[in-house]
Amino acid sequence: MELERKHIFLIAGSILVLTAIGIGIYLIVKKPSDEKDETDDKEKGNGSGNEDDPKTEEPTVTTNPSPTNTSSIQNGKVVPIFNEENELKNGLSQIKNRVLYPKRAWQGGWDYTNVRSTASVNTESAWYDPFDNLLTTIGAGTPIGKVISETTGVYNSHPYRWFKVKLTKPVGFWGTEEGFVRADTVTFVPYAK
Repeated sequence: MELERKHIFLIAGSILVLTAIGIGIYLIVKKPSDEKDETDDKEKGNGSGNEDDPKTEEPTVTTNPSPTNTSSIQNGKVVPIFNEENELKNGLSQIKNRVLYPKRAWQGGWDYTNVRSTASVNTESAWYDPFDNLLTTIGAGTPIGKVISETTGVYNSHPYRWFKVKLTKPVGFWGTEEGFVRADTVTFVPYAK
């Protein structure tokens, strides 16, 4: 009986050690989730659940015909304008309480945007951080939410503009109603001034 018990402990211990090694390797190899480098279907927004919703309004972007045209008002409408970093450049007064949408690839976006709990690409507590600040990924054509405020976050020594948004619908286990989106991943529907 005692030999059988030793075998059980040996097998159980081996399984625990192998599991711990597997998790450790996964966390070491796991690539940090940089907004521009995420490539799997979930991160690209496929299957976000609202693609077929007839109530979603498709944003259109009026492209500036020349680099010197930086006016956000064209033909009596406030239109999205972008800086050289491809970030939404419109002032907060023009976009506050406006619904943001993920920027499409043909607009210079990635057809999705990540909504985060903080204005940073990742929580930077450690390289093995199991508590990513990603709340959800929203695919192109789906409304994200209304702009509340803006802030700046630094990633790889580069400052990024972030918008705090009141989400169109709560996300996650806790029903989070607000989040942050990076300005280079979003746009809005032009509107009459």
